[in-house]
Amino acid sequence: MVQSINNKRDKNTFSKTLKQVLNKPTWPAMIEKEPSKSKLGIDYETDWARTKPARVFRAMLLDNIIRPTSYLIAKPKIYGLEYLESVSGPVIIASNHASHLDTSLIISALPLKFRHHISVAAASDYFFNTKFKATLWSLAFASIPIERSKVNRRSSDLAIELISSGWSLLIFPEGGRTPDGWGQEFKAGPAYLAQKTMVPIVPVHIHGTRQMLAKGSSKFSFGHVEIRFAKPIDPAQLIQKNDDSSSDSSPHSTVSQDIKLLSRLLEESVARLHDEVNNDWWHAQKNSPSKQIENFRGPDANSWRRNWELPDSQRTKQKTVTDDWAKALSWWEHKPSKKQIRDLLEKAKQLKEKL
Repeated sequence: MVQSINNKRDKNTFSKTLKQVLNKPTWPAMIEKEPSKSKLGIDYETDWARTKPARVFRAMLLDNIIRPTSYLIAKPKIYGLEYLESVSGPVIIASNHASHLDTSLIISALPLKFRHHISVAAASDYFFNTKFKATLWSLAFASIPIERSKVNRRSSDLAIELISSGWSLLIFPEGGRTPDGWGQEFKAGPAYLAQKTMVPIVPVHIHGTRQMLAKGSSKFSFGHVEIRFAKPIDPAQLIQKNDDSSSDSSPHSTVSQDIKLLSRLLEESVARLHDEVNNDWWHAQKNSPSKQIENFRGPDANSWRRNWELPDSQRTKQKTVTDDWAKALSWWEHKPSKKQIRDLLEKAKQLKEKL
């Protein structure tokens, strides 16, 4: 009887001791504990996605699944690849953004020398907000997280480090997909990176992906996509000209002017490609850059007016309540009706200026 009690007591003592050894010590209640750092978003580490095993897996995924599927569902027509033949080093590829399909299609369209050595600047608040999405996008496209709403030193330093080590970078200067089909004002991110690294910026315009998968829509459809590459913008030449013309300016103001110049030329080049889509090459060459940017961004008006002015080639299929309701509003699509309304709006504008 005594022996059994001692054995039971020994077992309880041993289990308590084992728990004390294995359990972490408790934090003192009187001391304020520092919040744990997040490992997602802008703080997500992506170095593993550029190791050799990850690069081999990504190359197999891109060449055998992503690229064939992209060509099957979108049948892309690619223009201007000859501009990339003379470029040997890394580049910054800057494109308009209309759909989640843009990334895979643009990378699939690139020549082999760029296709397997390119990283994608992805929004940290969208693509890196969960562990699964962060891992998926890092592995599939070697994506790095960036801040869309403000300049972040960590993301810019990482992008500069990648470009300096030979990686090209795909970035969308608008900061997100178009909400209504029109282009958005370009942010200065690509120009800043080009000014820091002195690598060429390749303007790209992609057309047709919004009709396949628009922002906020879960409906997907097959389509036809056009991808246009423009002549690379060499920041070294432009900055040299700008420095010669403003030699009396302070270094800080000169850098700011260089970034603004590069950003403006980039948006003008993408807007010219947009003009080629909606008109033709000759018309795009004759049109003024300011007019092309205006046509790219759309009218500065209410959402209904912007939607009405949107070219037919950039519209998505809208759901209608009934066929009768669709017939009642079909006059909006008639060209004579559009011309009459434009004339009325122009007359109203002129009358307002006189008053």
